[in-house]
Amino acid sequence: MSDPLIRDGLAREAARTVFDRPVVLRAGAGTGKTAALVSRVIAWICGPGWDASCEVLGQAFPDQVAARTLSRVVAITFTEAAAAEMAERVAEALSDLSEGKTVTGLPEGSLAEGARARAELLLAAVDQMEVRTIHAWCRRLLVQFPIEAGVHPSFDLDTTEEVVSAVVRDATESILTQMLDGPQASELLQFFDIEGERGPSDIERAVLQLLRDSVPLEELEGGLWSQDVIDALLLRTRNAITAVLNLVHDPLEGVTAAKNAQKLRTGLRVFRDSLEPGVSLEAAQEQLEDVLPSTLIQHLEKAWTNGSMGKAESEALCHVESQLEGRARSLVASLRCVAVLDQAGHVLACRILRPILGNAQSILRTRGTMMFSDLLARAVDLLKNRSVAARVRAGIDQLLVDEFQDTDPRQCDLVRAVALEGEVSARPGLFIVGDPKQSIYGWRSADLRAYESFVEEVIAAGGEEHGLIQNFRSTAGILEEVDRCMVGLLKPEPGVQPAHESLIAARGPGAAHPQVEHWVSWDWVDGAFVTEPGTERARQIEAVAVAQDICRLRRAGVPLSEVGILFRSVSAMHIYQAALRDHGIAYEVTRDKNYFRRREVIEATAMLRAVLDPSDTLALVGFLRSSMVNLPDAALIP
Repeated sequence: MSDPLIRDGLAREAARTVFDRPVVLRAGAGTGKTAALVSRVIAWICGPGWDASCEVLGQAFPDQVAARTLSRVVAITFTEAAAAEMAERVAEALSDLSEGKTVTGLPEGSLAEGARARAELLLAAVDQMEVRTIHAWCRRLLVQFPIEAGVHPSFDLDTTEEVVSAVVRDATESILTQMLDGPQASELLQFFDIEGERGPSDIERAVLQLLRDSVPLEELEGGLWSQDVIDALLLRTRNAITAVLNLVHDPLEGVTAAKNAQKLRTGLRVFRDSLEPGVSLEAAQEQLEDVLPSTLIQHLEKAWTNGSMGKAESEALCHVESQLEGRARSLVASLRCVAVLDQAGHVLACRILRPILGNAQSILRTRGTMMFSDLLARAVDLLKNRSVAARVRAGIDQLLVDEFQDTDPRQCDLVRAVALEGEVSARPGLFIVGDPKQSIYGWRSADLRAYESFVEEVIAAGGEEHGLIQNFRSTAGILEEVDRCMVGLLKPEPGVQPAHESLIAARGPGAAHPQVEHWVSWDWVDGAFVTEPGTERARQIEAVAVAQDICRLRRAGVPLSEVGILFRSVSAMHIYQAALRDHGIAYEVTRDKNYFRRREVIEATAMLRAVLDPSDTLALVGFLRSSMVNLPDAALIP
């Protein structure tokens, strides 16, 4: 179907009508994804969900029907603020519906007969609906099944990690003392002596990280370095090299002036061909050192990752430069991983860390202390119990997951266990909302590969994927400028970056919606741009340009009350304020930390404090030294 608005309409219709199979909704910024979520909840609880509860409870007790219907809807969000907003939006929608008002996302006649009467009852029981963050929902599962999960029935969550850190510190000190007095003393001293860079504090940090990552104790038993594991590591490196060579091989053919690039291309090809299955890690490291010395890896990092190439190399690779950056960065990480891995040292570290980790786990389990990461890990393990998973599924009719692009593989495992496993007829309806272009939580283990893989699973399980492209937040001018800037930057790369998807403004262009100008803050000298300025200089250039533009608008008759300047942060606001003052432009700041740092404000504040509190000698001195009194320091003591 070619018309994007028709596809958008079908996506919104699927969101509120398709309950018998999984639905994935790609929702770009400002496309009304929360409205789609709320409309789905309202359509379900006022329609099929209500009818399903009536089949169980009958229609004699409608208040109980309402409570049951809502309690069997679970919405998982990424933050507590998002959970609160969704619960509030559902309550507002029910309130509007009960008063006969329209609900955003629900066309006239789309709800079942009697929806208004049902909405009144549902509004009274709206607190029965489960809207939680994924960690909060996991905690509820563990509280509900503590024995099956193997956790303390009244466990505590150590949100600050103070308790866990103290336990790890004590366990490290205790176990290391025992090792020094026992047969492992030589191993421990050898571990500390390697390059002289390791000490007890490093062990303590390592154990704490293992706990954060919920690493099972058995993974430190020494079988970590099987040949299969090494083969998998080297295969990833081989694939990363192939991805880079596929881009640069033809463009660099015959470019003799790019000597370092040619050496790097040859070295990568030789090293890739040496990574056959069964090669030992030591052999791979020796080969890497021979054919790809540090100078070539530095060239790979600086030139192909950061774009610092010579003229000949740049001209040859200009057409693939945007794709090369991401692939080269992945390759650098793989090569450095192979180069620095110390197989013998790792085995030794595992032998030392294992008893400390085991001791810390035992103490924390006895005390009933858990970290945030434990909630997910233990919930996933709990749902491997088929009986428990079946009981969890039996209590859910609809599972909604918001901001799914920010999930990690473990969170995907959790949703999979509930909604994609077990008997098909017993699975809850699954509704996933996400926008892979907004995946920004990689530092918290969010994985776009996990998102893409899960979406493929959903489709393979009979689900469907739709996309929202109508934007209600921005005007056409803004969206057109976004397209102009991003089309050339967002190149699709599986598992790394999705393709750019244009959005259509619900509010079209017109007199009230002028076009957007995108400024580049570079110095202009003699009719040409000069070297790209630093951050501070770029802000100064932009500040002057903004002030000059406001002067132009003022001369054209635009009142200053119609002009606004928005900032991403207030840290650089003083630069723009200075430019406005220099051009004689009066302004009002709604939030300005620098205001209270201005000398005249500090002096006036000191005067007021001295009047209000005569014992405040510091304020008195500040007032006496101010421009209002101008008392010199030499006169203060006498």
